[in-house]
Amino acid sequence: MEPPTKSLNDYPELLTVAETASYLRIALSTCYLLTHTEEGRSLPAVKVGGRTFVLRNQLANYLTQSGH
Repeated sequence: MEPPTKSLNDYPELLTVAETASYLRIALSTCYLLTHTEEGRSLPAVKVGGRTFVLRNQLANYLTQSGH
C-alpha cells in the first residue's frame, strides 16, 4: 500500500472523521465505526457540538501502537 500523500503533521490538530478516513485510506463509514469506543472500537475521538473529531496526536499514537 502506498503511504498517504500528506504527512499527518499537515493536518489540523482536530481532524474530522472525513480527514481521518482520507489519511488512513479507509471508507468514511469504517472510520466512524472505529471511533465508537462503546462498541469496542479503538480509535480515540471526541464529540464537539454533535460532530466527531480525532485528535492528531491520538491518531499518531493509535498508528504507532497498532504497528502501522
